[in-house]
Amino acid sequence: MVLIDISALSSGVHEVTLHPSSGDLNLGKDEFGSIKAVVRLHIGDHQILAQLHVSANSRLICDRTLIPFTQRVSGEFSVMFTTKVISRYDTDEVVKHLDPAARELDVTEAIRDTILLAVPLRKVAPEASEAELNLTYQDETTETLTDPRWEELKKLKSDRTV
Repeated sequence: MVLIDISALSSGVHEVTLHPSSGDLNLGKDEFGSIKAVVRLHIGDHQILAQLHVSANSRLICDRTLIPFTQRVSGEFSVMFTTKVISRYDTDEVVKHLDPAARELDVTEAIRDTILLAVPLRKVAPEASEAELNLTYQDETTETLTDPRWEELKKLKSDRTV
């Protein structure tokens, strides 16, 4: 769990730098490391806007070569904490209820989601991006691409008289 102590903060803009562990964020300990979250808090009378910039070293597996590699990923996210009553039907994830007596902000979910959304869909290791892909697979002794499963169909076609 990642909490920010807001009890001593006055109205205005404040910046907090956090270094949570993978365990704090309920992430696999082997998947992410060197996590850094810079949180800019805009504190008003009944609300706090938290703007997060999160970065982490992500251990990925290359889609082309299946070789593990590490890549720095980063992302940004904003969440509004408010003491105003939020309708139970309001499903907006970026607005969270804040108890007026709260002394801490829980930013665990926002940091975790930002890291997970920053992981690229296409994972290509830097050394694999220039590598040529082999798109044909065949026995090097044959010159034509022939799948042996088609032989029976070829026989049917040649036996057919027109």
